Amino acid sequence: MVRAYYFFGRNRIFLPKLIGAFILVAALVMFVVASGKMFDTWDTLEKYPECIEEKDISIDRFTQTQYCKQSLANVTGLYLRPDQARPTTRQFLVTLLPPIAELLFWAAAFLVGLIFYQTGIVKLMPNQKGKKKTN
Repeated sequence: MVRAYYFFGRNRIFLPKLIGAFILVAALVMFVVASGKMFDTWDTLEKYPECIEEKDISIDRFTQTQYCKQSLANVTGLYLRPDQARPTTRQFLVTLLPPIAELLFWAAAFLVGLIFYQTGIVKLMPNQKGKKKTN
Protein backbone atom coordinates (compact mmCIF):
# COMPACT_ATOMS: atom_id res chain seq x y z
CA MET A 1 0.00 0.00 0.00
CA VAL A 2 1.31 3.44 -0.90
CA ARG A 3 1.04 6.21 1.68
CA ALA A 4 0.96 9.84 0.64
CA TYR A 5 3.50 11.68 2.75
CA TYR A 6 4.24 15.33 2.37
CA PHE A 7 7.30 16.87 3.87
CA PHE A 8 7.18 19.96 6.02
CA GLY A 9 10.65 20.89 7.12
CA ARG A 10 12.19 17.62 8.24
CA ASN A 11 8.92 16.03 9.30
CA ARG A 12 6.77 13.70 7.26
CA ILE A 13 3.07 14.54 7.29
CA PHE A 14 0.45 11.90 6.55
CA LEU A 15 -2.18 13.76 4.52
CA PRO A 16 -5.40 12.00 5.72
CA LYS A 17 -4.37 12.50 9.34
CA LEU A 18 -3.71 16.19 8.69
CA ILE A 19 -7.08 16.64 6.96
CA GLY A 20 -8.77 14.74 9.79
CA ALA A 21 -7.20 17.05 12.37
CA PHE A 22 -8.49 20.13 10.54
CA ILE A 23 -11.98 18.64 10.22
CA LEU A 24 -11.97 17.71 13.93
CA VAL A 25 -11.07 21.21 15.06
CA ALA A 26 -13.50 22.93 12.68
CA ALA A 27 -16.34 20.55 13.52
CA LEU A 28 -15.76 20.96 17.25
CA VAL A 29 -15.86 24.76 17.00
CA MET A 30 -18.96 24.72 14.81
CA PHE A 31 -20.63 22.18 17.13
CA VAL A 32 -20.21 24.62 20.02
CA VAL A 33 -21.59 27.48 17.88
CA ALA A 34 -24.56 25.37 16.75
CA SER A 35 -25.33 24.28 20.30
CA GLY A 36 -25.29 27.91 21.42
CA LYS A 37 -27.68 28.80 18.61
CA MET A 38 -29.96 25.90 19.51
CA PHE A 39 -30.12 26.81 23.19
CA ASP A 40 -30.61 30.50 22.36
CA THR A 41 -33.54 29.62 20.08
CA TRP A 42 -35.05 27.37 22.73
CA ASP A 43 -34.72 29.99 25.46
CA THR A 44 -36.22 32.72 23.29
CA LEU A 45 -39.19 30.55 22.36
CA GLU A 46 -39.73 29.53 26.00
CA LYS A 47 -39.44 33.09 27.36
CA TYR A 48 -41.73 34.68 24.75
CA PRO A 49 -44.98 34.07 26.69
CA GLU A 50 -43.42 35.62 29.80
CA CYS A 51 -42.31 38.61 27.73
CA ILE A 52 -45.79 39.41 26.40
CA GLU A 53 -47.36 38.89 29.85
CA GLU A 54 -44.88 41.23 31.53
CA LYS A 55 -46.54 44.35 32.86
CA ASP A 56 -44.50 47.50 32.47
CA ILE A 57 -46.10 50.74 33.63
CA SER A 58 -44.01 52.95 31.34
CA ILE A 59 -45.20 51.35 28.06
CA ASP A 60 -48.60 50.18 26.85
CA ARG A 61 -49.59 46.59 26.09
CA PHE A 62 -49.38 46.94 22.27
CA THR A 63 -45.84 48.33 22.39
CA GLN A 64 -44.77 45.54 24.77
CA THR A 65 -46.20 42.90 22.42
CA GLN A 66 -44.52 44.50 19.39
CA TYR A 67 -41.19 44.60 21.23
CA CYS A 68 -41.49 40.91 22.16
CA LYS A 69 -42.48 39.91 18.62
CA GLN A 70 -39.55 41.85 17.16
CA SER A 71 -37.04 40.30 19.57
CA LEU A 72 -38.46 36.85 18.78
CA ALA A 73 -38.03 37.54 15.06
CA ASN A 74 -34.47 38.86 15.54
CA VAL A 75 -33.27 35.82 17.46
CA THR A 76 -35.17 32.97 15.82
CA GLY A 77 -36.36 34.32 12.46
CA LEU A 78 -39.97 33.53 13.41
CA TYR A 79 -42.34 36.33 12.43
CA LEU A 80 -45.80 36.22 13.97
CA ARG A 81 -48.84 37.65 12.23
CA PRO A 82 -50.23 40.91 13.66
CA ASP A 83 -53.31 39.09 14.95
CA GLN A 84 -51.26 36.24 16.45
CA ALA A 85 -50.15 36.54 20.06
CA ARG A 86 -48.31 33.23 20.52
CA PRO A 87 -46.49 30.83 18.18
CA THR A 88 -48.30 27.65 17.24
CA THR A 89 -46.84 24.22 17.93
CA ARG A 90 -45.93 23.85 14.26
CA GLN A 91 -44.13 27.21 14.27
CA PHE A 92 -42.35 26.24 17.49
CA LEU A 93 -41.09 22.98 15.97
CA VAL A 94 -40.23 24.45 12.57
CA THR A 95 -38.21 27.16 14.31
CA LEU A 96 -36.39 24.76 16.63
CA LEU A 97 -35.58 21.94 14.19
CA PRO A 98 -33.00 23.73 11.95
CA PRO A 99 -30.63 24.48 14.87
CA ILE A 100 -30.98 20.85 16.02
CA ALA A 101 -30.24 19.61 12.49
CA GLU A 102 -27.21 21.89 12.31
CA LEU A 103 -25.97 20.51 15.62
CA LEU A 104 -26.35 16.93 14.36
CA PHE A 105 -24.60 17.82 11.09
CA TRP A 106 -21.53 19.08 12.95
CA ALA A 107 -21.57 16.01 15.19
CA ALA A 108 -21.48 13.86 12.04
CA ALA A 109 -18.68 16.03 10.60
CA PHE A 110 -16.75 15.47 13.82
CA LEU A 111 -17.10 11.70 13.39
CA VAL A 112 -15.90 11.93 9.77
CA GLY A 113 -12.89 13.93 10.95
CA LEU A 114 -12.23 11.31 13.61
CA ILE A 115 -12.31 8.57 10.97
CA PHE A 116 -9.80 10.46 8.83
CA TYR A 117 -7.61 11.21 11.84
CA GLN A 118 -7.55 7.58 12.97
CA THR A 119 -6.35 6.26 9.61
CA GLY A 120 -3.23 4.21 9.84
CA ILE A 121 -0.90 1.98 7.90
CA VAL A 122 -2.17 -1.31 6.60
CA LYS A 123 0.72 -3.72 6.53
CA LEU A 124 0.26 -6.56 4.12
CA MET A 125 2.25 -9.64 4.85
CA PRO A 126 3.63 -11.29 1.73
CA ASN A 127 2.45 -14.86 1.29
CA GLN A 128 5.09 -17.34 2.28
CA LYS A 129 5.92 -19.85 -0.40
CA GLY A 130 4.48 -23.27 0.10
CA LYS A 131 2.24 -22.40 3.05
CA LYS A 132 -1.48 -21.87 2.83
CA LYS A 133 -3.33 -19.69 5.26
CA THR A 134 -6.07 -21.63 7.05
CA ASN A 135 -8.78 -20.23 9.29
